[in-house]
Amino acid sequence: MTKRLSPGLVLYGLIAILYSLMLIEIKPQDPAVFFLWLMSLWVVIVRLRFNLIARWYGLDLLAYAILLVCFDVALYLVVPSLVLFLSAGKTWPVGVFALSWFIVSPRTDSLLFFGVAGLLGGGVLFIWQRDVNAMRHEQDSLREKVYRLEQERALILKEQETLSRVSVLAERDRIAQKLHDDLGHQLTGALMALRAYVADRPDAQEHGSFAGLNNRLEGAVDSLKATVHATKPDEAVGLERFKTLIESFEAVPTKYAQSGDVSVLCVTHWHVLLGVLQESLTNVLKHADATQIDIDLTVTQQIIRLTVKNDRPRINRSKHGVGLIYMRRRLEALGGALNIQQDITFTVRALLPIELEVV
Repeated sequence: MTKRLSPGLVLYGLIAILYSLMLIEIKPQDPAVFFLWLMSLWVVIVRLRFNLIARWYGLDLLAYAILLVCFDVALYLVVPSLVLFLSAGKTWPVGVFALSWFIVSPRTDSLLFFGVAGLLGGGVLFIWQRDVNAMRHEQDSLREKVYRLEQERALILKEQETLSRVSVLAERDRIAQKLHDDLGHQLTGALMALRAYVADRPDAQEHGSFAGLNNRLEGAVDSLKATVHATKPDEAVGLERFKTLIESFEAVPTKYAQSGDVSVLCVTHWHVLLGVLQESLTNVLKHADATQIDIDLTVTQQIIRLTVKNDRPRINRSKHGVGLIYMRRRLEALGGALNIQQDITFTVRALLPIELEVV
């Protein structure tokens, strides 16, 4: 597997070249000078291997400054540390190096070469590494956005499936209620009227037509009851489902208050409100140490307001989870809004218009 060229690899190569050229230049016939070269190489390897704090580099320069008193070649050995400084974005040692250069340097061409090479190499590596870090940061940001979009897409697909299922259940519930209230009452009324008529006229029971009519009406009523029972969904919908969700939440005591005419709410209203309620209750479990949750549903002539408040939010709680972000966008798409307030309590307030908009 081929490894791409990176600023780190180039830095290793540059340090190796500098030390090789310095070894050729200073010709360390004196064992002390060669030992100094080895110690400098060891120090640089340690710096490359471990991410040490900046002031440790300052100890390198201080050591080289002390060694300059005894060895002129110590100025050469400053260059690799200088490259490390510049590649890490630490520019203040450049001034120290330049000052010591002009004070003690014999100003040879070789030292000039090493100094310029160190400055250029370290500067280029720093700029390169900065650009690489910026690119990586941008890539990480894009990955995070893609991840959030994937989560939102999954939520949208799940919501569409749930909304479709709830719409079918709500329509079945409406049809069952309509059959029970209208046709059921009419058939029951007709059957009761027939029985009252027969009770007032005992001789009518002798006619087979009355007996057949009574049997047919009784059969129709029984058949209607069976149809209503089969049509009505087993799963709660609308307000019943809303209250069931609250009652089934046993982790924290809840207090529910309701005002206004909730019969004006449609399937979409209930679906969105249930989503906000579910997300709010989930957030309480994850991010709060609540002892009570207050839930208030208010319906006016123009708006619907759902407020979910807990009494003990945790400090520095994030208000921008994927669930809440999606809920806000969902409400805004229907002409509503989602407000989040945190002080001594944490409050989620959802607003929806009675007349839904599609933005």
